[in-house]
Amino acid sequence: MPTNHAPDGWRFDQRPKPDNVTVIEADGAPHDVDVIVCQTGDDISAVVMDSRMGHPIDVPAFYLSHNRWEYDAHCADALNVWEWPLVCISEMKAVTWRNAGYTHPITVIPPYIDVNEYNDGWTGEGGYILTVCNGLWRKLFDLDAWIAATRDLPVKLVGDNNESIPGAVGPSSSWDHLRSLYREARCYLSVNKWPNEDGYALALLEALATGVPTVALSNPTLPEGVPHGEPWVLRASLEFLLKEPGMRMPNIAEQFPMERFRGEWLKVLESVASS
Repeated sequence: MPTNHAPDGWRFDQRPKPDNVTVIEADGAPHDVDVIVCQTGDDISAVVMDSRMGHPIDVPAFYLSHNRWEYDAHCADALNVWEWPLVCISEMKAVTWRNAGYTHPITVIPPYIDVNEYNDGWTGEGGYILTVCNGLWRKLFDLDAWIAATRDLPVKLVGDNNESIPGAVGPSSSWDHLRSLYREARCYLSVNKWPNEDGYALALLEALATGVPTVALSNPTLPEGVPHGEPWVLRASLEFLLKEPGMRMPNIAEQFPMERFRGEWLKVLESVASS
């Protein structure tokens, strides 16, 4: 369904639409589906609430939260009233929902990464540090650490809402463009800030899947084997990697396997559909 995040129903500038995905018209009520998955409060308003009747439509639904509870607090009361199951992408985020009093089932399903989609071969020939992030100024990230680590170094900050930050180049124009940015980056820097955000953001997983030498701000949920430290350590590591490219990266597919991801999601979808 089209939402404010994807007015056309799919972000074609970010990923090709899979053949098994059908985009529903904006005014089409999804009564002929088995399960509804909502990911934002706007999704709940636009998809679940039948504007003519003023109550949830009669289709099993659940909420997928990418955030800590406080970012979704505006819709938490409604989810409790409707007794919806909840899926969180990390245990840290699930804990914030439980601590806030969410009493219904919560399933934690971490992301996966398909390394076959990023195996075109890392080159590092661009000679720049890469960070992929929307709104690096948000408290999910440590902007001060990022600036301290990258000041006066060649850097590309890719994503929306970074206009005032040195090195910002705007969002990628397509998935192929994004993958080329990973391939050509000399190294990758992640500054996800604990406990506001997990260490294993999708962009970091994509960088590792491409083979980009990667360093990160210390975070207890970083993938195993990712070098990490405080800003001065990151600075020294980046300076070294710009001069001496190449560093053995962990096997990320073993830590975030597609088989586990698919299996956990099938359990949730089948359970909700049969409820």
